[in-house]
Amino acid sequence: MKKTRFLTILICIFAFAVLLSSCKGNEQPPVDGSENTSTLPEETEPVPTTLKFSEGGKCAFYIVYPQGFDSSIKDVALSLRKQISKYTGVELKLVSDEILDSPVGDYGVEHQYEILLGPTDREASQNVVKGMRSRDYAVTYEGDKIVLAGISLSSVEKACDRFINDVLIKQGRDSIGSATIELTEDNKFSYTYGKYSIGECNLLGADITEYTIVYGKSDIYSAERTARLFRYELSKNAGFELEIKSDSSAGKDDASRREIIFGKTMHGGDTVESKHGFSVRASGNKLYVSAECMDGYSALYDYLTETLFKGDKVEIADGFTYSGVAEPDDKNHVENRSGEYRVIFNNVHGAHIDEYPIASRNIMQAELHLEYLPDVIGLQESASCVATYHAFIKKYGYAEVTVNVTNSNKVNYTPLLYLKDKLDVIDSGYYLYDDGAGDKSKSVTWAVFKDKTTGDVFAVGSTHFYWTSDELGKSARIKDAAQLAELVKQITDKHGCPFIVGGDFNCNISSDPIKNLYTAGFENLQKISPETVDITTHHAYAPYNAELGLYLESVYPSKTYSSAIDHALVYNKSNMTPKLFSVLLHEYTLLSSDHCPVMVDFDIN
Repeated sequence: MKKTRFLTILICIFAFAVLLSSCKGNEQPPVDGSENTSTLPEETEPVPTTLKFSEGGKCAFYIVYPQGFDSSIKDVALSLRKQISKYTGVELKLVSDEILDSPVGDYGVEHQYEILLGPTDREASQNVVKGMRSRDYAVTYEGDKIVLAGISLSSVEKACDRFINDVLIKQGRDSIGSATIELTEDNKFSYTYGKYSIGECNLLGADITEYTIVYGKSDIYSAERTARLFRYELSKNAGFELEIKSDSSAGKDDASRREIIFGKTMHGGDTVESKHGFSVRASGNKLYVSAECMDGYSALYDYLTETLFKGDKVEIADGFTYSGVAEPDDKNHVENRSGEYRVIFNNVHGAHIDEYPIASRNIMQAELHLEYLPDVIGLQESASCVATYHAFIKKYGYAEVTVNVTNSNKVNYTPLLYLKDKLDVIDSGYYLYDDGAGDKSKSVTWAVFKDKTTGDVFAVGSTHFYWTSDELGKSARIKDAAQLAELVKQITDKHGCPFIVGGDFNCNISSDPIKNLYTAGFENLQKISPETVDITTHHAYAPYNAELGLYLESVYPSKTYSSAIDHALVYNKSNMTPKLFSVLLHEYTLLSSDHCPVMVDFDIN
């Protein structure tokens, strides 16, 4: 019975093929309602082929997936095998397309009868995928092979769905009296589907598919991010799947290699004079696209996708140049300050887990902070895996306040960084909260700074209170607040300066710990600054797209400041004038953490 049921697979393919052959030119309406934009080329000479579906009572077909393709392709193959088994009662063997010098049993060889998924190394697959774009797919025959083709994982999935829905599910239930079927050009069928907003794309005299995207590994992260976003846009809107590499993995510079180069790389790249500027230049067989900061790269991406690479025919000739200047989202605060001094507090969520890879988050946070150029930065959750943040931002004139860390692993989770050319540190320290919770990351790092030019003196502390909402957490935060108040009073009594403390308090302004700090003499800069905002600081974490290697889909905070858990408070503000309290809502911080940075500007009178 199983043999009989299995034979229905190919007889139904035959029936489906005959149905398709009635449509002239092999044109079929796509299942998603879009237009059929291309068809696979057909052979000019009919080649009749007899396919054997079983030999000696055993299945002759194997499902073959490409070894070096997307790792999820095996899941697609397993799903196809499950569906075939469901509708036929026969379970096909599953193998990769790898050919071994010393095959092991059925593995490591090419079989006569195969169902090929995606761009396998078999000639039948390569004949079909040649010239395909990322959303094209095909269901066809090549010799003794059934080809379910596509060059992207999603297109292979579509080909499998088409095969399952239009062949397996629609098959007849009658027994088959023959173990063979004749396939000729009259009943062979093939088709592709794809609708794209970008048509032909000619770059410096060659098709864009001949190009590799290269970004500078040592350049700012925005160069890599923009390169990956641009590649994704080309795939989505043009169907071109360009290879992307860092300059460190692309090999030595080759003048003959066609490349789209993002930023400054070992293969070349342009320097843009304006901080927020960007440029595009075509020369030889390379397209150079460059910017100097995240906002510049954001404007560059918009230009590439909305202007340059758009339309039915894109053509970029040698000598083409274009330059522009970005308008930062928060232009007023990026280009100007409301006061003489600026401090940013930011919980960077330094957890290194597979769901939220941290390297790109570190650099996005650093680039964001550099846009605003604060005098002092206070971090929370700055675990050891946040080292890339520190290494990057120190290149731009920041130094970390040196303190004696007293927790068990000697990691400072609440560090302070400052502009070393503007400020001197005249006193500093670290205090690990003794609140009964036993959390080695809940602490305060503080420093007293003196302006090298004006002599102004002020203190800043970066703090993080305990986090749970149970009775232990409530009790611990009350103790954290009491110990913070005592410490700050001691420092201000010694130096007679205002003390600004901020960070993740893990409680809102109506909670007992904050009320107790008010009673102790602290004031909330959100309430007393003439320029302020009324928005919370906490939000859901942005999902990570492993296929693209990017964080996407920013999640904006939606509540008011009354629910915020990140604050900036001041103690002893007699000679300090608050100017600004802001919550930074730039895309980079929404993608890189579940906390928005708090920024304050102020003057020392």
